[in-house]
Amino acid sequence: MSTTLKTQDSDESYFKYRSLIVDQTTEELEILIDAYSMIDPVYFKTPIKAIKDELSFRDTSLGKELY
Repeated sequence: MSTTLKTQDSDESYFKYRSLIVDQTTEELEILIDAYSMIDPVYFKTPIKAIKDELSFRDTSLGKELY
């Protein structure tokens, strides 16, 4: 049961983080991902995943139209 709650919390913080980084430029996101990776990639696992997903989305045709 605790695993289910932990997963829900993780998903919740992932989506919160995704909504916060939408307004950042691609360059800012690349700097953030580098910084998080150098500081502590395990601790910043969720933000790193969210940033990577956002950058991947921006590479798609829809993402290119929006950004």
